[in-house]
Amino acid sequence: MAVIRLDKFVLPMLLICLAGPLRGQTGGLLADRPTLNALLGGSGFTETFGGYFLAPGTALNTGASSLDSTSIINSQGPNLVSPGLTFTGTSLQFDAAGWYNAVSSELLFNGNTMNITFASPTIAFGLDVRDFAGYSSTMTVTIYAPNDTTVLNTYSGISLSNPAVFFGYQDPGGIGMVTLSGSGSWSPIITNLTFVPIPEPGTDGLMAGGLAIMLAVAMRRRKSAD
Repeated sequence: MAVIRLDKFVLPMLLICLAGPLRGQTGGLLADRPTLNALLGGSGFTETFGGYFLAPGTALNTGASSLDSTSIINSQGPNLVSPGLTFTGTSLQFDAAGWYNAVSSELLFNGNTMNITFASPTIAFGLDVRDFAGYSSTMTVTIYAPNDTTVLNTYSGISLSNPAVFFGYQDPGGIGMVTLSGSGSWSPIITNLTFVPIPEPGTDGLMAGGLAIMLAVAMRRRKSAD
């Protein structure tokens, strides 16, 4: 009897594009980054906030209230972050590695709340979040459905310090927006963010169709071999 082997990339992408059968499942927390990576099966993308150049050990409060792939800040940009992501808050700040023990480039807002909006709903996301060395605070995470209004879940009292802690969440019905609120004077500091990137225009339907055909062919081959 032939055995069907669906590649670890093909199956997750098929589920993302044809997610209807998954919508009855319940979303929830992801324990760690390996769990997130296994769920996405290689289809996720990690934003590391290295698009804005800063000298090591420095930071810049730009005063901007929003950041996406079209933003141009102090003559740098566009593509400061990946397509499909929008960050909003008060007084956007970029940090370089070495700023208060930052291990890499990172992003925060100089108000205690940051909103992360996904242009196309993602089934899962994960981020590493910290506070500056020498400080400690708590974080509240509110997760919204694709309409950016319906609250899927809220988690409060998450301790932040240095180094960063991981927070991840999945919902097969889709996640449209995430709000991070801190107990200090600035928002939680994100060092990276993993999510399912928005498809190129016109390719999402083609990908779904192609993957469905691949699955159908594999099933026919199995029946022929039985």
